[in-house]
Amino acid sequence: MTDEEKLALENVHEILDRLTKRRKRQLPVSSGLEAMLREVILYRVVSMTGGTIVNWNTGNVLCSFLSARGLFETFAFLWDYDRAIDQAREAGTLAEFRKLSENRLAATRDPKKLDKHPEWESTNILTAINRMSEEYPWAKSAYDVMSHKCHPNSEGMIDTFVNVDTEKRTISFSAHNDNAERAFRIILGVTALIDNVEKILDRLEHSTQTITNELKDRRFQKLSAKSKREREQFEQFCEDERQAFLGDARGQFAMGRALSTGATTVPKDLLRAYFWLSLAAARGSNEAARCRDKIAPKMTSEQIDEAQALAASWKPMTTEEFEKHNQEIVEHLRKNMGPVVVTEGSCEGDD
Repeated sequence: MTDEEKLALENVHEILDRLTKRRKRQLPVSSGLEAMLREVILYRVVSMTGGTIVNWNTGNVLCSFLSARGLFETFAFLWDYDRAIDQAREAGTLAEFRKLSENRLAATRDPKKLDKHPEWESTNILTAINRMSEEYPWAKSAYDVMSHKCHPNSEGMIDTFVNVDTEKRTISFSAHNDNAERAFRIILGVTALIDNVEKILDRLEHSTQTITNELKDRRFQKLSAKSKREREQFEQFCEDERQAFLGDARGQFAMGRALSTGATTVPKDLLRAYFWLSLAAARGSNEAARCRDKIAPKMTSEQIDEAQALAASWKPMTTEEFEKHNQEIVEHLRKNMGPVVVTEGSCEGDD
């Protein structure tokens, strides 16, 4: 073993000791799925690294490679999770961010579970390893070497357990052959990945809450913007309604168009839409006539007859009449509705 390899191995043992002590025996449910996933990954990394070292030290090269490959796959999983979180931070929502952890914790190939939750279908680890190769160009070839060692093929059998002496013309067997020195360098390189694991876990632990707060704030801003738009739309609807009752064709067309499609501020009502559009059309609005003719096929003949009768008998209001009309509506609502209680509700996606 070279001095450089000794230093690398000491570093692996130091990091493994820190990660072992870092593990928690228990977490409150309020910690969230992200904390749970980090802890599961931490336990797996410690187990796989320890298994790699113990098996190597006892001369069990095959099981050391099996553990090393499991460690490598776990690192690829963690690296890909970290990458996905960064993407969610840039463009995702809070619900999508939480799904990242849920889907990875629940990832499975079990058909019964997938029937209920198809989004839980696990992704082949090679997908993550191939993506990781963009940052670590050697990743795929290193994984292939370990896989060959783990499989019952030439590398996993003859190259691992057999030594051929051509001079003595003998074949000898042992837990590992003369290629152990090369194998050690591969094993050491893989276990050294726990340095990267520690850094990613540190980053995730400190950034997860920050990202959650950022996405909550982003969502609040969107909801606030939506609330402002809805308020503006409602105010415009009220003004259009006022103009419509006063006999303005533009206001009547706006009322009819809004009622023909429905909006946040007003429910869809084809009869009333036809009524207002007919009034606007009678005052020369070609757009209103086209819109009225477009919704007519969706109405019954009785609805059309009623709307036409209302339009024929309708007369515009004066400003005073409209204000009185509005006041009568308000008084009616006050008498017929109970007290309004405003409570703080939850929003979809906050669970």
